[in-house]
Amino acid sequence: MENKNMKIKCTGHKPSYANEFAAGLDLRGNEEVTMEPGDIVDIKSKLAIEIPKGHFGMVVARSGLSYKRRIKLINDVGIIDEDYRGEIGIRLINEGDESYTIKKGDRVAQMIIIPYIQPNLIYVDELEETDRGSSGFGSTGR
Repeated sequence: MENKNMKIKCTGHKPSYANEFAAGLDLRGNEEVTMEPGDIVDIKSKLAIEIPKGHFGMVVARSGLSYKRRIKLINDVGIIDEDYRGEIGIRLINEGDESYTIKKGDRVAQMIIIPYIQPNLIYVDELEETDRGSSGFGSTGR
């Protein structure tokens, strides 16, 4: 059976899953910050983790905060490699038209733990042909 344990070092508000079906671990802010429209702020997570071997953490926006208030991660998605042991950074931008205050303990982002593979790289001069070929965006229809 796969190891489903993850060590967490947290000196602030503890992250948690909203319920037994939640894929994302809610990450919380540890200070009160008011964001004006266009502001970019770094939220202290006070959180470091030991991700299980063969996995990475993907930090993403909380959909409600993003949709309702237009508060988003500045880089859209953050990747936390399994060997990183520092504090997880959360940089947010207010893309809305109103100021918004993040309070201590508010859920500001979420992290999903995902398995990955690191394939062997084989450099070639040609790739196998497909019906799609090199057709790009929108080439497969609606």
